[in-house]
Amino acid sequence: MSPATFWRMVAAGRLPAPFYPSPRAPRWLASELRAAMEATRAKPREAMAERRAAKLADMQGRAA
Repeated sequence: MSPATFWRMVAAGRLPAPFYPSPRAPRWLASELRAAMEATRAKPREAMAERRAAKLADMQGRAA
């Protein structure tokens, strides 16, 4: 996973937000990352279906 993809997932709420012990040192709890990754792996088809539905709704909204 690229750093850009990782940060997009954090911004989207699919991964936990970091805490900063110092200004340029983001840190995460390993347990939170594991839980988020397990949740992501557990529902790949559901997540894909949700993204497709959102994209379709967006496209239909623009066409109207």
